[in-house]
Amino acid sequence: MLTIMKALQKAAAYFERRRIPSARLDAEVLLAHVLELDRIDLYIQHDRPLDRGEIDAYRKLLQERTRGVPVPYLTGRREFFSREFFVNPSVLIPRPETELLVEAAADWCRGLKGPLLVDVGTGSGIIAVTLALLLPQSRVVGVDISDGALAVARRNADNHQVKVEFRQGDLLSPLQDLKGKIDAIISNPPYISQCEWEGLPREVRQEPARALLGGADGLDFYRRLLSEGAPMLVPGGLLAVEAGWGQADEIAAMAGENWRVEETISDYGGIPRVILLTRRAG
Repeated sequence: MLTIMKALQKAAAYFERRRIPSARLDAEVLLAHVLELDRIDLYIQHDRPLDRGEIDAYRKLLQERTRGVPVPYLTGRREFFSREFFVNPSVLIPRPETELLVEAAADWCRGLKGPLLVDVGTGSGIIAVTLALLLPQSRVVGVDISDGALAVARRNADNHQVKVEFRQGDLLSPLQDLKGKIDAIISNPPYISQCEWEGLPREVRQEPARALLGGADGLDFYRRLLSEGAPMLVPGGLLAVEAGWGQADEIAAMAGENWRVEETISDYGGIPRVILLTRRAG
């Protein structure tokens, strides 16, 4: 008889032999998903036997994980800002660092009356949906070039019962009717350089390359946001972006005469991660 505890022990040992990071945690999350339980319930019900269907479903997920498929793609969910969001291989998996970007943008916008906010490269919609929840008087627009990503984003907006307008297109191109009216542009753009790509963990390389790769030096999308974003914003409007390791200074140096660098915020590891810029008047 295979109980919950025995299944966890076997799965964790299997992952350790296959050198899977967070072996025990991954084993717990996947079994909780199969059994539709919280992780704590696995220990409360530790002696509960698994039936054949549960064992087969669990075994399949374990095999997929050892092939490098990230856990959130196997469960279809990821927590962000203490809320659960749907994810699939069409979208980037949300990361804790992006919460800093959302917090900074929300803090900046709280003093505005009914601000118009745009999330560029919305992906799963985590930024757009969370901002709509934090700033209920705002109008939020999410833009992405991928129809698969937009389907996930719409599902998340519906699930969290917020109104977000989603548009499909390349960067700011679908927003020309909003030119000069936007209060804040928020973006976690692709920022991995081509040479960094091959060195990424295989789990990361399972995520959509289009959401990760930012050109030869990883800065292509920042150049476009700085160039194309200024005329889209109201004078004094905000451009808030997340950046990769070592990129914050380079982005600030690219700002030019149209932008004022207001603040750089470091992540939990001390890496400058979020850059806030405002459009200069004139």
